Parts: sequence; C-alpha cells; structure tokens
Amino acid sequence: MIGCLLLFPLAGFLMIMGVYMTSIMALFGALGTAMGIYMGGMAAYFTAFFIIMFG
Repeated sequence: MIGCLLLFPLAGFLMIMGVYMTSIMALFGALGTAMGIYMGGMAAYFTAFFIIMFG
C-alpha cells in the first residue's frame, strides 16, 4: 500500500519535469531559429556591403 502511494508524487514529479524539459527545448529551438535568421540577415547585409564597396 505504501509503495503504491509513493508512485503518485513520483509520477507527478516526472510529468512536471517532462513539461519543463520540453519547454526548455522549445525555448532553445526558438532561440536557435531566431539566431539563425539574424545571422543569415547579417551575412547577407555584409556580403552586399562588400560587393557594393569593393566590387
């Protein structure tokens, strides 16, 4: 009986940790996407700048 009751808080904790890890991974994915878009824009800007100035 005691062993069965101990599974409920463990299951809740694991569920909360799963949600937490999923949201952290989603956050890192969104940050990576935003950083990639930003870096792509900067690369295009500097490429055009050097072509216009020195091309």
